[in-house]
Amino acid sequence: MDDHRMPGILANNLLSAAQHMLSIAGKDVDQQLVDLQLEQMFEDNRDAATSLLQTSTAEEIDSLHRLGVAFRLCSNYSMAELFYARALDLSTELFGADSSQTAKHRNFLAGLYFAAGRFEYCRAHLLTSLRAYEMSLGPAHLYCQLTRFALALTYSALGDRDNATRYYAGTRLKDLSVQLNKANPSDSWSSLLPKIVGMAAIKYEQGQFLESVELFKFCVLQEANEAWPANLVVARTLENLGTLCRSQGLERESDDFIDIAQQMRHAIAQSKT
Repeated sequence: MDDHRMPGILANNLLSAAQHMLSIAGKDVDQQLVDLQLEQMFEDNRDAATSLLQTSTAEEIDSLHRLGVAFRLCSNYSMAELFYARALDLSTELFGADSSQTAKHRNFLAGLYFAAGRFEYCRAHLLTSLRAYEMSLGPAHLYCQLTRFALALTYSALGDRDNATRYYAGTRLKDLSVQLNKANPSDSWSSLLPKIVGMAAIKYEQGQFLESVELFKFCVLQEANEAWPANLVVARTLENLGTLCRSQGLERESDDFIDIAQQMRHAIAQSKT
């Protein structure tokens, strides 16, 4: 088989297997057991996945990224890091360290570190990405605003309130949530990222920094849906966001996210009949 296709094939196999496990996991199935089975599945594929890192080329950046997302969605952060980092290295070689393409991959890796609570690593990558975005897209671009907000949350998590305040100043991200409350839920995927960011920004301005951080971690959903559309693993992550929102008193948003996840599950089931 052509080595070129292997990262994409392995990524598809991993998430397809994960999706199958979740499809048979009904209410009477122990969710912890399902999670353990997922963990074992990824462990069994560790050697094959790691070997791909040595032979991957720039043509495989997207497949490597999808493989990283697959591991991240199933909470295997150590393996996800290898593939995010390799995709970043290849993007740097292909597009240059200061390109917007490379900044995007650097932010993907920063997001992984953010989710894993490795905020020192996250901060370093975000600062580099922000400089690249400002040079290539201009300081007012949405990507710059999002990166500044990520930095504000990262500095907050590190206990550096001065820098957190400095990076948050000038952003109007919380206004997105107000605007999107009127949006049609059927268009939810196009507005998902700004909606999550908007909610997190409101929590941040209310001084509820830990709640803001937990919400912001779910920005991975936009990335995940682009990499793995119509996958039960993505639907489950969306349901987890709905549960988090309910625990934070965001009942309307919780209902919206769970409704979208249920629509995804229904569409997936229909596609298999």
